Amino acid sequence: MSSFTPHDLRYNIETSYPLLEAYLRQRATRELRQLQFDSDEVETVMGHVIEQLLKMGLLGGGDKTPRAALDGLSPPQFYKFLNQSVKHKAIDRLRKRRLLVSTVADLSVTGGEEENDV
Repeated sequence: MSSFTPHDLRYNIETSYPLLEAYLRQRATRELRQLQFDSDEVETVMGHVIEQLLKMGLLGGGDKTPRAALDGLSPPQFYKFLNQSVKHKAIDRLRKRRLLVSTVADLSVTGGEEENDV
């Protein structure tokens, strides 16, 4: 996989954005573990990171947006930022799914006990 820098994302969005997407997809798939085959979850994680980069004015911002802290990062530091962003959002998604599954399981157990009492 080819690499890209914050400078590439700011000034060469046409060539660097597909590389960013591929990188984020690979990382999100890895971090989502049991949800890795859920394309909606992968897209949610990717979208979160892309939204962060857009808010910072990095994606295609050129000289129109002020420089952000990410502009000064070395490539390893930038990739670490991306990896941490993906990891934290994936953890959020995994926790949300676990909470949803456990809540549904609790409701079905409670519902089953009430039926047996009648």
